[in-house]
Amino acid sequence: MKHRTQILLEEWQYQGLREMARQVGTNLSGLVRQWVTEKMKQRTRGGRKGLLSLAGKVKDRSDVARKHDRYLAGI
Repeated sequence: MKHRTQILLEEWQYQGLREMARQVGTNLSGLVRQWVTEKMKQRTRGGRKGLLSLAGKVKDRSDVARKHDRYLAGI
């Protein structure tokens, strides 16, 4: 089942989306649905599994609580 929704776009956004949809052979709605699906998949991939992939990356853990941003940025 699909649900109808309404959004307001700037003119340049609307024209750009229409042109992109035409180039890939779909309509504006189809293009937006594809983008929403991709964004939702990205969020799922970046969730718990993404954090678990960091396990074991830091050798000396004595200062992780104080310097967690530095460690995460370096990974």
